[in-house]
Amino acid sequence: MLTTELKTAKAQCFEDLIVWQKAHQAVLYIYKLTKNFPSDERYNWFRKCVGPPYP
Repeated sequence: MLTTELKTAKAQCFEDLIVWQKAHQAVLYIYKLTKNFPSDERYNWFRKCVGPPYP
């Protein structure tokens, strides 16, 4: 798609949204980075990322 088409094209589904595509790429990258972590470290790291917003 050309840049001008991106501005006028309507998303047919959520996967067409650029923000979703970038977030999905970030998730895949994080999974790749943490794939070799020991399971307890991986669990603690993810828990910190998605845990409650208060201490």
